[in-house]
Amino acid sequence: MDKKAFAAWLQSKMQSRGLSNLELERLSGVPDATIGRILNCQVDEVKASVIGQLAKGLEEPFWKAMQAAGFTQDDPTSLSEQAAALATTLEDQPDLMKLMQEAAGFEPKDRDAVLAYMEDLRRRHDQRRRRQKSLDPQK
Repeated sequence: MDKKAFAAWLQSKMQSRGLSNLELERLSGVPDATIGRILNCQVDEVKASVIGQLAKGLEEPFWKAMQAAGFTQDDPTSLSEQAAALATTLEDQPDLMKLMQEAAGFEPKDRDAVLAYMEDLRRRHDQRRRRQKSLDPQK
């Protein structure tokens, strides 16, 4: 994480909106003391969930905040449609974002197992939906 770049980005966004730490706390849910530590580069890392809350409070896309923190260089326009849809969902779902962040740190074999399980769940869900449609063709 590039804490200086993220602090500068955060400060710039707050200034452009005329927000104090307390006002950003009210909008984002991130404690004013945490915002102060981030702005003063007194943190080693900022969790993705906190970055997401700050982005939402600033009405900025999550990917821009993650880019400012040095976690990605990608622009969503370069992402596949599926990846862009997931990124959009994660912006609005901080709990899901935490789970994804945790899963990203898994060993490859564990990550593959989780992905296989998710694919199986999706397949079963699709089968149930098809069965329901065949039983009630008006839906």
